[in-house]
Amino acid sequence: MALFLARGLLPGVVAACLFLACATPGGSQAFARASSEPMALGARSSTSNGVIAAGDGHSCVVTAMGTAKCWGNNGNGQLGNGTGISSVVPVDVRGPSPLDHVRAVAAGFMHTCAVLDDGSARCWGLNFFGALGIGTTDGWEYEPVVVEDVANAVAITAGYEHTCALIGDGTVRCWGMNQYGELGDGTSVSRGTPMPVQGLAGAVAVAAGGHHTCALLVDGTGRCWGGNYSGQLGDGTTMPSTTPVIIAGLANAVAIDAGDSHTCAVLADGSARCWGYNGDGELGDGTNDDHGMPVAVAGLSGVVAIEGGIGHTCAIGEDGSAHCWGRNAYGQLGDGSTAYSNVPVSVGGIGTVVAISGGASHTCAVTSDGDVDCWGQATLGQLGNDDTPPSAVRAPAMVAGLAGASQIAGGASHACAVLQSGGVRCWGNNAYGALGNGMSGNVSDEPVATEGLADVVAVGAGSYHSCAVLGDGTLRCWGDNTGGQLGDAGTEMFSDVPIDVPGIASVSAVAGGAYHTCALLADGEVRCWGSNYHGQLGDGTNDNSVEPVAVVGLEGATALASGSDHTCVVLANGGARCWGRNNWGQLGNGGNTNSNVPVDVVGLSGAVAIAAGENHTCAALQDGSVRCWGFGSLGQLGDGTWDSSGVPVSVVGLAGAVGVVAGAMHSCALLQDGTARCWGGNPYGELGDGQTGDSVVPVAVSDLDGAVAISAGAGHTCAIIAGGSARCWGDNEYGEVGNGEGPWSPVPLPVIGAPFTDAIFANGFD
Repeated sequence: MALFLARGLLPGVVAACLFLACATPGGSQAFARASSEPMALGARSSTSNGVIAAGDGHSCVVTAMGTAKCWGNNGNGQLGNGTGISSVVPVDVRGPSPLDHVRAVAAGFMHTCAVLDDGSARCWGLNFFGALGIGTTDGWEYEPVVVEDVANAVAITAGYEHTCALIGDGTVRCWGMNQYGELGDGTSVSRGTPMPVQGLAGAVAVAAGGHHTCALLVDGTGRCWGGNYSGQLGDGTTMPSTTPVIIAGLANAVAIDAGDSHTCAVLADGSARCWGYNGDGELGDGTNDDHGMPVAVAGLSGVVAIEGGIGHTCAIGEDGSAHCWGRNAYGQLGDGSTAYSNVPVSVGGIGTVVAISGGASHTCAVTSDGDVDCWGQATLGQLGNDDTPPSAVRAPAMVAGLAGASQIAGGASHACAVLQSGGVRCWGNNAYGALGNGMSGNVSDEPVATEGLADVVAVGAGSYHSCAVLGDGTLRCWGDNTGGQLGDAGTEMFSDVPIDVPGIASVSAVAGGAYHTCALLADGEVRCWGSNYHGQLGDGTNDNSVEPVAVVGLEGATALASGSDHTCVVLANGGARCWGRNNWGQLGNGGNTNSNVPVDVVGLSGAVAIAAGENHTCAALQDGSVRCWGFGSLGQLGDGTWDSSGVPVSVVGLAGAVGVVAGAMHSCALLQDGTARCWGGNPYGELGDGQTGDSVVPVAVSDLDGAVAISAGAGHTCAIIAGGSARCWGDNEYGEVGNGEGPWSPVPLPVIGAPFTDAIFANGFD
C-alpha cells in the first residue's frame, strides 16, 4: 500500500522450519504531451511500502540494516552521499555518517526524502520551490537535512518538486512547489516548510504525482488535490483544486499511488482502477483515452500493490508476479520489448516481487530474497548494475551489492547476523572483540560490520565469541579466546577480527558455549575445541584443546546446540545425545555425572530441534510438543514444577511447537500460528509477557504475531516477524535488545535499524 506501511525494510519469506536445521547457540517524467500540460520530468515516487523508490534518473532503497543506498544521477545531490558525482552502483546516503534508522524512502525529480524510525524526516538534493522542507526555496543539499515541523511521520512521498508526509494521526503535511495546488493548503503559494493539507483526516496512505497528490482514507475512499489537466484528481473534471476533492466512485480501496499525470488504486477484491492521462496506455484499460474517473485495469486480479511511474504503471500480484503497462521506449515494462502496451504485460526474468517502483524511464523491484532488480533506461546509472551504454533496453538485472540478512545468532549479550551478501553484522557487548569490528571493550546497540568476511553461510555465537561458516565449508572465529574457543592453535587471549580455524572442513553449522565451540560437519560428525574441564569437547578426555578434535563415536548428527559447558545433537533417527557437564542432569541420561563422550538422552524420540541453556536442555518433537531436562529451579523445564530432572519431562499446555530455544535460565517455543510461549527465569523480562516473575509453565509473549523464527541469549530473547521486522525483549545492559533504550524490557521492542529479513535464529545458550 503506497507509502503507508510502517517499516521500509526488505521484506522476505522465511520458512519456519529453516532455523531448526541451523542450530547454533543463543540461540524492503513524464514528458510534455501538449502545450497545455506542464512538463514534469521525474515526478514521483515511492513504493508500495517505502522500500524502494525510482525518481527521474536515480533510484534508492532501504537496506535490511535500516540504512539507505542510492544510485544514478547525482547532479544535484539526490544520492545523498555528500558529493555531486553520479554513480552506477549503490552508494550510502550519508550525513556525514551513513543515514540509519530509515523507515521509508521516496524519490522525486531531483530530490530524495526519507522517514526515520523516530518519525522525523530527512531530505536531500534539489531544493527549488522548497522541496526539501528546510525553510528555503532554492539551492541544493548533498547530504540529508532535517525537514522542519514534521514529527510522528509514518510515510513519505515525493513528486516533481513537492513532498508530502503522512502523520501518525491521519493527517498529511506537504511542502515545495505549489503552482497547481499540489500542497493542498488552499493556496498556490510554494512553501519551504511543511503545511497541513486542509480538511483531510483519517488518511492511511499518501501518494504524490507530478503536480498532484492523493490520499487513501481509512474508510476506503480517496481524496486528491492539485493539477487536474488530464483528470488525475478523479472527480470527473479537469479543474485543478487547492484542497482535497473526492475521487468519484472509488470505494473499498486498500492502496493508492500516483504517476506523473495519472492515479491508480487497488480495491479490496484485488482489482485495480486508474484515472487521468492515458496517452501512453498507463491506465491499462485497453485504450489510450484519458479518463476523469476511475476505470478498471484490464485482465488484472489478485493485485496487492500498484505503482505509478511517469508514463507507465506496474502492479504486484498476490503470487509475487509483476505486471506493467504504458510507455515502454526504454524497456521499462520489463517484457523484453520496447512496444507500448495499454494492457498489463508480465515482467519476465524476475523472482517473487514484494515491492516495485517506477521512475521516468526505468523500473526497480525488490524480491522476496532481498535482491533488487531494475530495468529500462540506464544512461544515468539508474539501473545500478555498473553498466551504462548510451542507450539501453534492459530486462530485469540485479543491482550490484544489495542484499539482506540470511541468518542471525544471539550470544550471551551480543548478536550477529549473516547478510545475503555474505558479510556479517554484530551488535551488543563487544568485550573481547565479540563483534569482530577491529575493536574491543565497547558496546554497540546498533549493528556494526565484522571485518574481512565474505561468503558467510552461517554464524554461531558463544558467551563472548562468535564464529562464521564460509561457503567453502571452512570456519572463522573472533572474540574471547581464554579457553582456546577460537580454535586457531594460538596463544592470544582474544581477537577483535575473524581468524581462521585450521584443520577443519565441510562445516555446515557451528555452536558456541561459554568457553568452547563445536562444529557440525556435512557427514554428520562433530568437532569441538576449547575448554574441556567438564568433558564438553566429547573426545573422551578432559584435556583442553586449542584445535578441533573429533567427538567420539558420533555419526548421523543433524542439529547441534551448545550450552554453557555441555553440548547436544539431534540424530537422524530422532534421538539425541549429549556430553559434558551434568551436575543438574542436563545430559538427560538419568544421572548427574559428567561425561566426556556422548550419552543417549533417555526416552527421547521424534526430535527435530534441540536447544541448550546454561544447565538445561530442551528438544522440539515432530508432534509439536517440547520436552526439557536438567536444572529446573526457576521453572525453565516448563513442566509445572520447580524441580530439576535428569530425564526429559513434558512442557505442559504446549502444542504446535515448530522450534525451541534456551537462554541461561529460560526457554521459549515458536508455535505454528506465529506466536511464541516462554517459561522459566524472568528477572529481566526475558519471557516477554510484560512481567518479571518466573513461570513454571509457558506464558504467551505479548503482542507477538507472525513470528517465523526465535532465538534466546543468556537473558534476552528475539524473534523475526513475517515481512522482515525483528523484535527483542529482556536484558539490554549491553545493547543486546538492539533498541538503544533502557536496561531491559519485559515486552518485545523493535530492533532499530536492523529488522533482518530471511533471518534464521539459532538455538541455545551462549
